Amino acid sequence: MRKRLLEPANWIIDNEILLLIAAVSLIAVPGSYAWNSASGWPGPLVWVGLILISIPWLLRWFFNGGPTKATLLDAPLVFLLIAMGIGLGVSVCPATTLRQLLVLVAGIAIYYGLVNGLRSGTTVWLGVVVWLICGTLQGFVLLIQFAWIRSGGALTPLLQQIEWLGNIAPDASSLWLDPGITAGVLSMVVPVTAALVVAVWQTYAERHVALRWIMVSTAIELVIILVACVVLARSWGELVAIGLTALLLPCLFSRHWRLVLASLGTAVILAMALFWFIGTPFLQSLLPLRDWLRPIYPSRWEVWTRALYMIEAYPFTGIGMGVFAIIAQNNFPYFEAGLNQLPHAHNLYLQTALDGGLLAALALLGLIVAFYVGTWRSVNSKPIVAQPRDRPLRMLQIGLAGGFAVFLTAGFFDDAVLTSPVASLSLWALLGLAESARQVRPVRTPVPEWAFGNRARGAWGVAIVGVTLAVVAAAYLLPVIPLFHNNIGNICRDHGWLASNAGDNGAEWAISALDNYRRALAAGRGAGLGYRSWGDLLFRSRHPEEAIMRLEGTPGYAINDARMDFWAEVTRLTEGENAIAYLERAASQRPDDVFAHLFLAEAYRAAGSPTEAAREYGAAGVPAKMLLDEATVYVRSGDTTGANISLDVAHLLSPSSVDTHHAAGVLHFQRGAYAEAEGSFKEALSLAPGRHDLYWWLGETYRRWGKWDEATVAYEKAATLAPDEARYHYSLAKAYRKTKRKEEAIESYEKALALNPNYQAASLELAELKHQ
Repeated sequence: MRKRLLEPANWIIDNEILLLIAAVSLIAVPGSYAWNSASGWPGPLVWVGLILISIPWLLRWFFNGGPTKATLLDAPLVFLLIAMGIGLGVSVCPATTLRQLLVLVAGIAIYYGLVNGLRSGTTVWLGVVVWLICGTLQGFVLLIQFAWIRSGGALTPLLQQIEWLGNIAPDASSLWLDPGITAGVLSMVVPVTAALVVAVWQTYAERHVALRWIMVSTAIELVIILVACVVLARSWGELVAIGLTALLLPCLFSRHWRLVLASLGTAVILAMALFWFIGTPFLQSLLPLRDWLRPIYPSRWEVWTRALYMIEAYPFTGIGMGVFAIIAQNNFPYFEAGLNQLPHAHNLYLQTALDGGLLAALALLGLIVAFYVGTWRSVNSKPIVAQPRDRPLRMLQIGLAGGFAVFLTAGFFDDAVLTSPVASLSLWALLGLAESARQVRPVRTPVPEWAFGNRARGAWGVAIVGVTLAVVAAAYLLPVIPLFHNNIGNICRDHGWLASNAGDNGAEWAISALDNYRRALAAGRGAGLGYRSWGDLLFRSRHPEEAIMRLEGTPGYAINDARMDFWAEVTRLTEGENAIAYLERAASQRPDDVFAHLFLAEAYRAAGSPTEAAREYGAAGVPAKMLLDEATVYVRSGDTTGANISLDVAHLLSPSSVDTHHAAGVLHFQRGAYAEAEGSFKEALSLAPGRHDLYWWLGETYRRWGKWDEATVAYEKAATLAPDEARYHYSLAKAYRKTKRKEEAIESYEKALALNPNYQAASLELAELKHQ
């Protein structure tokens, strides 16, 4: 029986890549029909894809004694899957997490499929060519889709001259081919293509010079096109990654790497000296780094700090893949409301630690180290048998290592490639090609395989050192027990309040959360974090509208009985306890903890203590705009008291800010408090007497108030300061008309229409006034 099955089994094993094409299409394509659109859980076709992936593994295990070839990345990948599996168990939205986890499984399957299927140098080169073609096609589609770049930029006039090219390709900006994500894929393709230039030159060294130059020039043009695509996508992080990789890659693989590294260090020192002595204006005109970095760092910094706080809150389990926006918005709110819906931490390393905890971060670190140790040993070792095409294969390994380096460097600025269901597959294909190239190039000093069932001394040594360091850290450095219980308490709290599939057990989650927080506080060491978690939970249970305010901004989430049962049970079990007392202890024990001060400030504000609230908001670094945004929410909900307290705190935070007084005046105007609005606008004008928009708002306030004479004066001042603003003349015309000054009203209407001929309201009112 076994012999009869051997031939078809070998055929399936040899054609594993064909099975992967079908399986990955079922698993990883975004919005696939394989997924149940109603609940988001996988449908039967997804499980068919998983079965197709597992068939070759099972057949190899049965006939060859092992599921796959041993590779250097086996151990890190196993730990990465375990960590992400733990994240699936704690996720507040398991369907979303499962979807991304299955994409990760599909990517790892591609990695092993290429390792098992590419058994010779020829097949490796064929796989690389197919990978490059796929990346190049994405680049050409990105190059000719102009819909996303018409909004502005230095190249817009040039692109408008050839805009007809955009008609031959779909507008991929509205489909799955996002420009930023595509640029991330192309940035990995660039180093491999550059390595192909050198490999082609070395392979065809004996051919005619003209043929060599034709092939090399074609490859160089391809590199230029790919880089141009990245530039058009304005993915500055990827451009920086390409540049750094081009500089640092020779240090890793050159035989004279010490000399190269010293030269680079000298060049950096000289560049810094040049920058210092010549001055910034000249260099900024040549290298507009400030303009490049401005859109990257300010918003990124706030997101990265949130990610660090979240890692501290969930160090052992992570939060699960795909739920970053939910946890950040509800548990660690941004100061800038526009960041609420960011899908990830915009940093590969922080996001990995968030998805699967510190175990996932260590697995990623192990994967990077194993990859580059193996590549370095392979590239710098002599082959067992000298072959004429060994040098091109070595150059290919360097190019693939450069592609991975670009991904890792760009990962400091973004995480879109790893979390994108389509683009992440390119990364796993690159790793599979690199490992295949390493295995088909036998060298004299091979790297030990830390793989399934292999007991290499090096692996045991790394394990012993790791366990020793973990024990030392647990015993002397970190408050492991409080962190663990705080982690579990946060999970219970999230499931009671944020879980997408919240059932009827909200009270049970409340009991579990409080029990773990008590254990964290009882442990003693590192209790400041526990005081913050406990105090925030008490505050929200006494003021659930604060939690509801954040939850209402979370797509797909609504208030139900189970969620309210959670807060009711917390209130019942903590009767008589004061949230402010716990948060004060947290702020005193952790003076640099932004959220200890933020939550304490919210508790003070809810208790009607604006002075103390402003002090703590200031310690947390909260801008006055955040309080003004919250006051707007209170105004819309009809909570006048909450709006007034938020406005008072905003004034205390920034008493000399024109924008604060301006926003406060608008809020007073919207809720009909015209006397308060008048005071706010006048206070703003005392600080900025040249602001024409403030005079217009003051005029609007007087108009609503019925004080037309005062409104006329304010509108006149606005129209004088900004004579080209049509709405000012229109408002002034209405005021003149109301105060029986017909000629002045007609003149102002005509000025408004001269500035804006399509001003229909002004045209109709002018015609009506002339017929009176």
